[in-house]
Amino acid sequence: MPKGVRRFLTSARKRHRHYGKLKLRATSSTGESGSDPALTATCKAVLGTAVQILQGKPVNEAIKPLLWLLGKWESSEGNGSFPSISPFKYGERIEFYSLGQPMVNYSSFTWHLEKKNPMHLESGFLRINPGTQQVAFMLAHNFGLTTVEEGEVVDHKITLTSKSVSRMSWAKGPSVTKISRNFSLIDDNTLEQVVFMETANTPLCEHLKIVYNRVS
Repeated sequence: MPKGVRRFLTSARKRHRHYGKLKLRATSSTGESGSDPALTATCKAVLGTAVQILQGKPVNEAIKPLLWLLGKWESSEGNGSFPSISPFKYGERIEFYSLGQPMVNYSSFTWHLEKKNPMHLESGFLRINPGTQQVAFMLAHNFGLTTVEEGEVVDHKITLTSKSVSRMSWAKGPSVTKISRNFSLIDDNTLEQVVFMETANTPLCEHLKIVYNRVS
């Protein structure tokens, strides 16, 4: 952990002694951690401020080929399909941001358009092999999956295919066995993502397609 963040969190602990010993814990999207709501809000505020501080760091030279991705992107017109389920639509906000390290940080949040319930969440990192076009996308998914996808960036397009897919032992079947995706910059304010998925029962086919507008 960077020294600046460590000092910031230490200061926050001192300011909130009335909560007892402060333990920073990640909470699930459904709030199932069981932690004190006030404490959870405090932790989120502290960590959010720390991220804002680090986002002011100069961009690392290694990620220059990925600068076109940086920012917040949002869409309410995502289309999902797969042979084993009915077609569906969804909304999504993704963010690519730099903390000054030789990687791009990433988060994704999707929601049901009618019920407004959270759906699929992803968090991870996009790395580039310095001096090359080779990239790696490392993700954790909220339904018990972790993936490492590798590929290349050419101009304003990234093509990725999973090299490893791991799942928790009680994840629902059928198991995901392969993921492939493309990010394409249509113009300065428009980004497209297409995701392909393979399971133990279904060959690789298109699963998600969405066009985002730049928010910031």
